[in-house]
Amino acid sequence: MGQYLGAGKSRAAEQAVWRVARYNAILMTFVFLMFIMLSESILGIFSTDVLVIQHGSSALLYISCSYILFAIGMVLLQAFNGAGDTVTPSKVTFVCSWLFQLPLAYLLGVVMDFGVDGVFMAIALSHVFMSLAAIVLFRKGYWKTKII
Repeated sequence: MGQYLGAGKSRAAEQAVWRVARYNAILMTFVFLMFIMLSESILGIFSTDVLVIQHGSSALLYISCSYILFAIGMVLLQAFNGAGDTVTPSKVTFVCSWLFQLPLAYLLGVVMDFGVDGVFMAIALSHVFMSLAAIVLFRKGYWKTKII
């Protein structure tokens, strides 16, 4: 990203970011499928406690459902850093983690009494929210105006 922008090739930088995002999404699709199909076996390596395996499987199920979109969002947020814009990913991460995920986890987990599943849902939803925000902000292209 930085090299392309430094050379005045913003279109090439954008194409490279989308290419890496696509590769990361493909990789995370395999991770998602592995977690869905093998969650209990994977967790069985670390514990034989039935409750740990039950909650761990639930966590892998809920959270990994957001992995494909999360993979794209993480690449885009890091692309901002590569473009010299560290403020945008910091703001997106702060809003999505502190102002969205934590209150939602409390709402779903405690208020709506979903328990730990509510917390896992909140994590997955915050990944989706963060990724959508990253996509929208990246497409706006303000990062192209940064001088490196």
